[in-house]
Amino acid sequence: MHIALIGNPDLASRVWSRIDRSTGPFGCWGWRSKAQPGRYPFIQFEGRQFNPATLVYEDLVAPLPDGLVLRRLCSNLQCLNPSHLRPATIAESVLAGSGITAANARKTTCSNGHPFDEDNTCLSGGRRICRQCRNDEYHREQAALRALAPP
Repeated sequence: MHIALIGNPDLASRVWSRIDRSTGPFGCWGWRSKAQPGRYPFIQFEGRQFNPATLVYEDLVAPLPDGLVLRRLCSNLQCLNPSHLRPATIAESVLAGSGITAANARKTTCSNGHPFDEDNTCLSGGRRICRQCRNDEYHREQAALRALAPP
């Protein structure tokens, strides 16, 4: 269900009354209502939860295209300033962040310093695997088995 602030004066009033715009047009606009630390803000309306950033963005900029989410350029999860928000795919948003998925995606070498390149990298269960490390581990295991075998 798509809902807009335009044509919903009750929702518009509730959203705008909870936004702290005291930092001006260039600062982060904070949310003065329900939001847990480290979480995105939300607002309840007609029994559903809505992201106020999406409502504000669509009210002041343009409708958010289907399949896209808003990425915060300022990395402040509470920020609702539309100049700090950009439409992006979920993958783009995750990879631009500071979480473990983004950190791992930015790695160019494995933990042993081998390159993550086309020749030395394979995928297993959605994870990158270093072929050199995999081969080294295989050879260590084979040597251990040979050492255990009777002469």
